Amino acid sequence: MRRSDLRLVLGWIAALALVAFSAAVAQQQVEEEDLPEPDVWEEIIPTYVEAEKVFNSRSQPDSLALFDEFLRQVDANRAVEEPPDEIHRLLANTYFYRAQVNFNLGRADEVQADLDRLLQVEPGFAMDRTLVSSKFAELFDRIKKERVGSAIFAVDPPDAEVAVGRWKAAPDGVILLPIGAHVVTIERPGYSSAEQEVTISASNVPTFELALERLAAVLTVYTTQEDVEIRIDGAPRGATAPYPGADPAQGSRLVLDDLQPGTYELGASKEGFRDYLARAQVAELRDYVVGPIELHPTAGVLVLRDLPPGTAVRANGELLTPQFTAGSPPQLTLTPGSYRLALSHPDLGLYEADVVVEDQETETLAIRLRPPLVLLGVLGGDEQSAARVKSLLETGLSSLSRYAFIDRASAGQPILAAAGVEARGLREFAQAGTRQAIPWDRIRVEADQRAKGVLYLLAVLSDDLLASRAHVFVFPQAPLPARPDVVDLSLAGEDVARLKGLFEASVIVERATFGAVLVDAPTAAGPLVVHVTEGSPAHAAGLRPGDEIVAIEGTPVTSTSAFHAALDERVESHAKTGRIVPLEVRSTDGARELALGFGTSPVILGVRDTGVLYSAAAHQLQAETQSTESLVPKWVVGLNQGVVHLRGGDLQGAIRVLREVRAPAGARLGQGMVDYLMGLALTSAGGEYAGTAREFLERAAADPEARLYHADGPFVAPRAKARLRVLN
Repeated sequence: MRRSDLRLVLGWIAALALVAFSAAVAQQQVEEEDLPEPDVWEEIIPTYVEAEKVFNSRSQPDSLALFDEFLRQVDANRAVEEPPDEIHRLLANTYFYRAQVNFNLGRADEVQADLDRLLQVEPGFAMDRTLVSSKFAELFDRIKKERVGSAIFAVDPPDAEVAVGRWKAAPDGVILLPIGAHVVTIERPGYSSAEQEVTISASNVPTFELALERLAAVLTVYTTQEDVEIRIDGAPRGATAPYPGADPAQGSRLVLDDLQPGTYELGASKEGFRDYLARAQVAELRDYVVGPIELHPTAGVLVLRDLPPGTAVRANGELLTPQFTAGSPPQLTLTPGSYRLALSHPDLGLYEADVVVEDQETETLAIRLRPPLVLLGVLGGDEQSAARVKSLLETGLSSLSRYAFIDRASAGQPILAAAGVEARGLREFAQAGTRQAIPWDRIRVEADQRAKGVLYLLAVLSDDLLASRAHVFVFPQAPLPARPDVVDLSLAGEDVARLKGLFEASVIVERATFGAVLVDAPTAAGPLVVHVTEGSPAHAAGLRPGDEIVAIEGTPVTSTSAFHAALDERVESHAKTGRIVPLEVRSTDGARELALGFGTSPVILGVRDTGVLYSAAAHQLQAETQSTESLVPKWVVGLNQGVVHLRGGDLQGAIRVLREVRAPAGARLGQGMVDYLMGLALTSAGGEYAGTAREFLERAAADPEARLYHADGPFVAPRAKARLRVLN
C-alpha cells in the first residue's frame, strides 16, 4: 500500500472513530440525565475500611500508605464539598491510628503532628484507654491538655444548641474547643439566636449565662414515612427527613419554628399515598408536636370473581398473588393506574382485560378463562384497510363465548419471516387458481413458540394498494392438522357475524331421526317418500313408499328441506320427551293421519362442508377427548376427528383415530361410515395399502342401510362401490 493510501485509510478510521465517540457521548448524556449524582464520600469509605483492616493485622505499618491515600481522597473531595460528619469521624480515627503506628515505630515528630491534626478535627475526641499502651495514653493526655480547653454555657432554655460549627456542647453545657478565640452560636427553634465571643486557654474555663427570647411557637411534625411534603394553609413548608436518634415509629420529622397563635390547616402528602389533612391549633408561644402521621398508600381493589385455583395472575407483565379471605372472592390491591390484566391456567385457558384502577374504588371482574384465539396480524401494504380489518376482527370476535380473543399482531411478521413466508405468497395461496406450497407446519411451530394460542388468525389483504377484502387464515396449535381454513372477509363488515358464528358453532350436534328417504317431485303436493327403512320411526308410524307428506302438526310442508327443518325444530320438545308428531299424508289410497314418534341421531362432519371451520372443530373435538365430564359418545367424537384429519391431509392421524372407533352395532350411522373413511384414508396413503383399503371399502359396500353424516344421511354403499371401481 502506498503511503498516501495509508494516510487516507487512517483518516477514514479516525473519522469513523470520532463519529462513534460522539454518538457514544451523546447517548451517555441522554442516559445520565436521570441518573442520581454519585456520592463522592461513599466512594472513598472502602479505602478507609481497608486501611483499618491492615492496621489491626500483623502488617500494621503497611496501613500508613492506605491512610495516606484516604487523606488524599478527602482533600480532593473537600475541593468540591465539605465532608459530612461521618467522614470527620473517619478523619479523626485516621489520625489516631496513624499516631499509634508512628508511636510504635518510634517516630516522635509524626506522632505529635498526627495528634495535633486529630484534636483540630475533633477537640472532644475520647479514646478507649484499654486498647493503647499507657505511655501512648499519657502522651495523648499531655498533648490534649496543651491543645484543647473548655467553656461552660448556662442557657435558657436549657435545650438550646451551643456550638462552634460542628463542635457542640454536651448536655451539661460544657463545650471543648481548640486553644484560641472562637465565636459560639446559641440557637433554639422558636427563639432568638445569640453569639458569644470566647477565648479558650489551657488554664481558664470561662462561664457564660444567656437567655434567649421566645419569638414563635414551634411545631414539630413527625411522619412514619420520610420525604413527606408538609403544607401549612396550602403553602409548602418542606419535607420530613430522618434525624439523629430517631424513634423507629417516628422515622422522619420537620420542625416549623415561625408559627404565631392561631388555627392552621396542616397537610401532608407524598406521591403514591393519600393526602393527610388536619387542623392545628396554636394557642400560645410554646412547643407543639404532631404525629407520627402515617400516610396510607393510594390503592384500588380488583375483585376476581370465579377465579379457578391454579390461575397465574399478571398485571402489566408482573406476576401477582391475589389475597384470599374466607367467604370472599380473591382480590388484587393495586396502585391507581392503567393495567393490562392477564390470567392464565394450564388447562382452562386465558383471560385478558384492560382495567383502570382508581384510588379507594373496588371493581369486580367476572373471570371466565377460555382458550386463546390469537390474532397474528393483518398483512398488506394498504395500512388503512389493514387497520379496518383488525378493528372488524377485534369488534366481532372479542365477544366470543368459546374463545378469548387475544391480539398478538406484533408477532405476525417475525413468525412469517422465521418461516420464510411473505404476504404475497399467502395472497396467492388464498386466491383462486394460484395455489402454491406454504409451510404451514413451520408457521405453526413459530406461532406456538411466540404467541401460544389454541387457534390462530392471520389475515392478508386482497391488494396492497387498495384492498376491498381480506383473506383470513385460521389454523390450530400442534399437533392438530396444520392445513388452514380460509375465510374471505369484506371490509364492509357483513362477513364478521358469519365468521363469529363459525367459531361459536358446535360440532357435537344432533338432528331428528326419521328413517325414510324423501324427494321433491314436481307433481307431488309435498315431500314424496321413496324408501322406508324397516324398524325406523317412519316405518313404525305406517309411512309407505309413494306417500306424500302434506302437513306436520297441521302446518303444510311443501319441500323435503322444510320437512326436515320442522322435525329438527322439535328435537327438544318431541324427540327427547317422547311426544308424538301428527303427520298428514296422501297417497293413491287417499288421505290419512299418522302419529310419528321419532328419535335423534348424532351429526358427523363432512370432508367438504363449507359451513364448518375445521380448525375450530379440531380444537373442540380435542377438548372433548380430554374432558372427564363429557356425555358425548366417544365413537361420535372419534368419527368427527377422523373427518377433520382427513380434511387436513393428516392421513396418519385419521387412521390412528378411526382404528380406535367402536360404533354401535346395527345402527345406520356408525361402523359403515368408519369403514368408508378408513378406506378413503388408506387409498390416499398409497399403493402399498390398496389391499387393506379394499377390505374396508368392501365392508362398507356390503351394508345396505349404512349412512353417512347422520342416520338419515346418504347411503354409504353406493359411494363405497364407486371407490372400489376406481381402486380396482
